[in-house]
Amino acid sequence: HIKTFKEKGFYNYSVMLLREDIDTLLVCAREAIYALNMDDVSNKISKVSWPVLENKQLECTNKGKSKDIECRNYIRTLHRINDSMMYVCGTNAFSPTCHYMDINNGQLQLLGPPEEGKGKCPFDPFQKYSSVMVEPKFIYMDLVEESHNNPEGEEEDDKIYLFFSETAVEYDFYDKLLVSRIARVCKGDLGGLRILQKKWTTFLKASLVGVLDISIVCAYSMRKIHEVFSQGKYKEPVTVDSSHVKWIVYNQDVPVPRPGACINNQARNMKINRTLDLPDKTLQFVRDHPLMDDPVTPIDGKPKLIKTGSRFTSIVVDRIKALDNQLYDVMFIGTDNGYLQKAINLENKMFIIEEAQLFKNEESILSLRISSKKVAQSTLSDCRHYETCYDCVLARDPYCAWSKESSRCTSISDMTNNKTDLIQNVKTGDASSCKDTRNIREVTLLFVPSTTVHLECSPLSNLATVHWTLNNSSIQPNETKYIIYNGGIFILNTSMEDIGRYVCYSVEKVRETPLKQVMMVYILQSTQQNMDKPIKPLPPEVETQSPSAVTEVTPRNIPNHSYPGQPKIPMPQTTNNIVLILEVAVVVLSCLLASLLTYNICKGHITVCCVNVGKKGNHNSQRIQPDGICDVVQQDILHNKTAKETIPLVSGFAKGEHVNNNKGHCSDSQKPSIIFPTLDDLKYIDDESEI
Repeated sequence: HIKTFKEKGFYNYSVMLLREDIDTLLVCAREAIYALNMDDVSNKISKVSWPVLENKQLECTNKGKSKDIECRNYIRTLHRINDSMMYVCGTNAFSPTCHYMDINNGQLQLLGPPEEGKGKCPFDPFQKYSSVMVEPKFIYMDLVEESHNNPEGEEEDDKIYLFFSETAVEYDFYDKLLVSRIARVCKGDLGGLRILQKKWTTFLKASLVGVLDISIVCAYSMRKIHEVFSQGKYKEPVTVDSSHVKWIVYNQDVPVPRPGACINNQARNMKINRTLDLPDKTLQFVRDHPLMDDPVTPIDGKPKLIKTGSRFTSIVVDRIKALDNQLYDVMFIGTDNGYLQKAINLENKMFIIEEAQLFKNEESILSLRISSKKVAQSTLSDCRHYETCYDCVLARDPYCAWSKESSRCTSISDMTNNKTDLIQNVKTGDASSCKDTRNIREVTLLFVPSTTVHLECSPLSNLATVHWTLNNSSIQPNETKYIIYNGGIFILNTSMEDIGRYVCYSVEKVRETPLKQVMMVYILQSTQQNMDKPIKPLPPEVETQSPSAVTEVTPRNIPNHSYPGQPKIPMPQTTNNIVLILEVAVVVLSCLLASLLTYNICKGHITVCCVNVGKKGNHNSQRIQPDGICDVVQQDILHNKTAKETIPLVSGFAKGEHVNNNKGHCSDSQKPSIIFPTLDDLKYIDDESEI
């Protein structure tokens, strides 16, 4: 359901103007402006090029700027003047320039000579910037009409508000502190007559409380903002020690009319009908005291939504009426990694009900459906991915409802006739009218003891959590045994006690009552358990699967997710595999033992009972007598061995006798052909032995 647009060679799609009156989306890029079909942004209607002139590019490069990056024409401003005329401005190689542009039957055309763009468009293409066109004079920021809502006789000029960040000047820190501000300026501000000529005479700014160095969404009351600017105290810069400037509260009387106030009936009674009529004292004060002392606090004193991991880059709010005839504010939030999040405020709590990835390469969303490299289009309501009635209702998406007739989740805007057939409950998520048609199957898993097992299970909606039971007993999170999260459970250091029936529930509060629905059922068995007895065949409706196949049997309405850092699940072992491993081990050990015996016999470390050594015509033998006396017949082959050792290497032999392993003795007249050491009374050669 996501459509994209990108043209080769063109970048920085950073400005958008939606013309619903002509079903056209105008997109500004570097040196080009596109007219796209609003219903399908991948369909380009027309294009107008606005390249930078060579002489301007040369001047830019002579200033030390990059020819291929900074010294180009980045279109940063696009505003509608009337049905056919628009006003467009570009950086033009650090020389801001503006043009009038005409659109006729979808065809774009730049009109007339270019105009000076200083003050209307930034010099630097990467500078943060905001602007708005007012009647049709060019000023900055965004417009809030207040004059229509004021009581009769209290007419006041409309105001323009801007949210921005800047380095704080009122705090004493070694490092620069970045703070968030809200600024206000009156729509009819024309500057001063002598002081602040062609500059804002009503510009005031105040700090925002609740903005942290993470992605959050805060809501501020316009009444509170109005009180801070209209009744709050000012800060005043004071020089300390001839160099240091410190900002303190200004407690003295302020000039009349109040500095920074818009032209109202009180000012008109003083014959001040425009900012050019303001007295110099008021203008001097607002020039030196632009910062308010009182901060603006968020509603309820806390953020509506806190999100870690990615930064919010853009936000827009849509108001929709649900089937209960209640209006709901739905926020669409763009992130720096290319995701679009849909959030809703329910009972002073903000929930993200959907998250869609618009750009696969984690490209930052500069404005909704806009990236610096391409354009993407996404519908406000994509109800097709809610596959069951429970999914559709529990999501609490005000755009979607379950149709009992078609048995699918559909957009309420498509059902203009029979809305009584629809099931929707945004406030409480009551899904009692739904029939559970999901097919929950039991999955049997085998695990190896002393390993980690992962069981997958996801809740029905982002507002629900998972709850696990083992043999009908609740499982509590334990860092040493169970790790439970919204994607499943990790069972650490498994043992025989972990055998049993695991049930995963999706739990969500509906009218303050927990709604529990079975999502998955696992039967855990141990391989050690199955070694003693054969595995019993399971009933036909039960399947035995390895843990690696768990994702293949999850219900189709449960999304499969992969989570980084998950331990691998051990593969199941069978009794036949264990027996085969033991048989191989016995064979290997037997071979090693036989090799060891052969080696020791060859080296003479172990003797045999009878040894026959001889040549032709000679038969020499050694016999072990019953009384333990050894009879040795001299071998002919040893007759030539006349060298004798003066000091025996092995002690324990008395003169005239030889002792073998069986403690047998030979007479002195018989010289042994083989030396038989005593194994149970061995001596050793120490460091002082001589050879």
